[in-house]
Amino acid sequence: MKQSPFSKAQALLGRGVLFIPIARGSKKPPRDFKWGHLTAAEMKEAEHIRQLQEAAAVAAVLGPVSDNHVAIDFDTDQAEKNFFVLNPALQSTLRTHGKRGCVIWLRMKGDYPACRMKFTDATKQALGEWRAGGNCYSIIAGVHKDGGSYTVLVDAPPAVCTFADIHWPAHWQNTPTFADIEQETEKPKSKGTHAMQSSIQKNGDDLYGVLHDSLHGDSAWPSAWHSPKGRVYQLTEGTNTDSPLETLYKRFIQKHWIPAPSQRNTFIVESIPFLYQAVAEPAVMPLVMRYHKLNAHLFNDTEKDHQHQASAHLEAVKGRYLKSLNETELAKYSCLRTERERAGFRICRALSLCKSDKIDCEGSQFVLSCPDLGCRILAECKAAHRLLSKLERFGIVRLVRKGLQRRPGTKQTPGTVWDYCL
Repeated sequence: MKQSPFSKAQALLGRGVLFIPIARGSKKPPRDFKWGHLTAAEMKEAEHIRQLQEAAAVAAVLGPVSDNHVAIDFDTDQAEKNFFVLNPALQSTLRTHGKRGCVIWLRMKGDYPACRMKFTDATKQALGEWRAGGNCYSIIAGVHKDGGSYTVLVDAPPAVCTFADIHWPAHWQNTPTFADIEQETEKPKSKGTHAMQSSIQKNGDDLYGVLHDSLHGDSAWPSAWHSPKGRVYQLTEGTNTDSPLETLYKRFIQKHWIPAPSQRNTFIVESIPFLYQAVAEPAVMPLVMRYHKLNAHLFNDTEKDHQHQASAHLEAVKGRYLKSLNETELAKYSCLRTERERAGFRICRALSLCKSDKIDCEGSQFVLSCPDLGCRILAECKAAHRLLSKLERFGIVRLVRKGLQRRPGTKQTPGTVWDYCL
């Protein structure tokens, strides 16, 4: 009996890999198939399996999400030969062929550049590509878009190796290096995300610990916010009356907490969990410190004490938040690459759970406009719109109905209604 492309792909790479369907006559998934947010957990879902079984071809998503499987795609036979001269031990690894050249499959051990890089010769002639993350994939089985089928040149398991085991010809340009590992580590999707995605099927506190550690020290945010009019606001400022942080302070602090002696610690305990789910994380500490600065005459503790206690409580809140997520929520949250995306998730989830402001909303529905989200995450309206679109593609929220743009001099108009899907 002839194997389906999906059965063949699983036989070659095993069950720890995320596979996606490829449309007939194409090298891409079907147009309506969204896959950038998927993890290996989806390989247990019946609908995903059905799509794979019916697909003309199947591709393996590469990098941390697929148990650190990577692929090196060679465009020419000569490039392949030059590579194996320096890497004879890798000649026995799984090797497949499409229309030209070949693809060798490896499973990485230890750190490696989880990215996609096209390498060339000295004349910029394309030689191939390193595929190891960053939402890239390689087709491994099925029908080629130009006719014929993908074939197996070396039927063997992917070789397990470290990045140091791979040697590149000296004259090749733009090959991955250890420096790329360091650059990836500085990005939000780097080492911590690798651990998150490769551990997404684990249970218990280990997964929470890995995810909690990975979200610390995120450098995705700048130290200043640039307004649409070109003005620059430092995230730590709070005295400017037209500062975005001042707007957030009046909305989320001033209206909720009345300063009083002996209430400083109560403010920290109550405000930080609320702020962590209401605004972007880089705004939390400046807002909390603004409260102390304005009301320092009421408190015995110094500004330094206030900052130390608030920072410690914020770290604890971040850990507790992860444990409050169910398995599906945690899987989606772990795949969001930047703090801005994670802030969007937290804001939408919190609004869906809020029992107030549920006018014209049912169940997990909530009202959120792009200007409102932009204010909360210290971003322009367009950036907020892109963020909501991404959360919708990831299956985190669903647009129920669009709101109406409010015009000067008119009464409040219905806002955009979303449904939290998790």
